[in-house]
Amino acid sequence: MEIATTIWLLTKWLLLIAVAGGLLVGLIALFHPLRFNLHLRGSIRGQRAELWFVYLFRIFRLGIVASPHTQDVVLQIFFWKKVLQRNQRSKPKKDAPTDSPIGSPTSPQVDDLPKSPAEQRQDVVESPKEVIPVDETRPLETVAPESEPESEPESRPESKSEAKSESEPEPKSEPESKSESEPEPESQPEQASPVEEMPKPASQVGDTEEISTAEPISAEPSTGKAPTKIEKIDTIDPFSQKTDFKQDSSEESTSERQTTGESDSWRKRLRLLRKRIADKYREGKKWLRLFGRKYKLLSPIFWKFYRRSRKGFRIDSPALLCRYALHEPYLTGMCQGNLAIFSGMLQRFGIDFVPVPVFTGPTLYSKAKASLVLMPWRFVFAVLALFFEKILWQEAWKLFKWYRARKTVSTT
Repeated sequence: MEIATTIWLLTKWLLLIAVAGGLLVGLIALFHPLRFNLHLRGSIRGQRAELWFVYLFRIFRLGIVASPHTQDVVLQIFFWKKVLQRNQRSKPKKDAPTDSPIGSPTSPQVDDLPKSPAEQRQDVVESPKEVIPVDETRPLETVAPESEPESEPESRPESKSEAKSESEPEPKSEPESKSESEPEPESQPEQASPVEEMPKPASQVGDTEEISTAEPISAEPSTGKAPTKIEKIDTIDPFSQKTDFKQDSSEESTSERQTTGESDSWRKRLRLLRKRIADKYREGKKWLRLFGRKYKLLSPIFWKFYRRSRKGFRIDSPALLCRYALHEPYLTGMCQGNLAIFSGMLQRFGIDFVPVPVFTGPTLYSKAKASLVLMPWRFVFAVLALFFEKILWQEAWKLFKWYRARKTVSTT
């Protein structure tokens, strides 16, 4: 029995301690504000950004530290700090200036440099390929370094035949215009042979006899004049005209029927389109009226919720420090006058903007900080107050009944 009572007492005290600890943690979580601190720094050389989540009177801190080449996720508790994750990029390496080798296009070549006459003479004498005797009586200035043979082809002596052909004048060619201007001799008219008529089938013979009434052309010798053209004379058949008139009248009647049928179809389509537009307009008007009624009922409730939850967050001490300088002092002074006016305007919104002019040279350095504070208990209170609104529950019940009725109609 004593063992059972001791076990019961231990479990009871442990439960009490756990409940008390849970309540304490819940109260701290409910009433302790959540703070997010933002720090920015920028200059010509580099930039840095830090975002920290601070909790429990700055005991627990979780942050992100970012720069152009490194991004870290850091956890800090009291003075203990640990990097949870790191993303790092290698910086671009700058090539060190190196001396260009001899013979490169950027460096001057040794051969191109001017030499003294003594050096030119020594180069010629000490060359291993061939030794050129130097005449002492000749002045040294005339001695020049051996130059490379040019790539142009050597001129060969012209042969006698080529010289002779060049010396002799070429025969002048007669202009072609002369030959074109002279008329060609007329060819004598040839006697035309009698035209041989090909035999035709009987069906074609009858047609030709009806269509053409001209006499057959006799083959006569041409006298130099252009032959006269013979036109075919078509015979007029009155019966064919009647049949053509009937066909035209029938085609006109069919085209009129088609046009009337198309116009009727277009009229039907326009009626259907007008009917659909009218139905959509009535439906949209009905939904707009319903939305207007519900907005009048529910808008005061949601405005109360917004005013209550708005007190749950605030922005503390936003500040911006800017140290700058332009390439001319008078431009820096003019800019400072404009920025001072802008700083006074930002003071109305609670932003502390401090421009600091510097007259040492062109420079730029800026530093900004801001803090966002969230108070959970205000959000919890706003949500509970929203749930205790009677009109909200009534409208929710009406919405449920409309949805259930629509579902039953669609299933049946």
